[in-house]
Amino acid sequence: MADSGGRLNHVESCQLGKFGSDGVALKINFAMSTAETREGPHQSAEFEMSRQVARGLVEALIRLLDESRRANAKPVEN
Repeated sequence: MADSGGRLNHVESCQLGKFGSDGVALKINFAMSTAETREGPHQSAEFEMSRQVARGLVEALIRLLDESRRANAKPVEN
């Protein structure tokens, strides 16, 4: 996604909560300015998703983070 050439906004925080009896709510707060200045307008986006979609999102994030960690790992010398 980051390779698309578009501008990505800095995420400042996110909040999780319940939605209905079995759903998940996710609110992402982000800055419309550069990450360095942290100035300018701020926006938020709210998402409602099923338990299954939320679980898939969590699993995808974990896989992505694990792949990134393995790619950045330095070999250990004894």
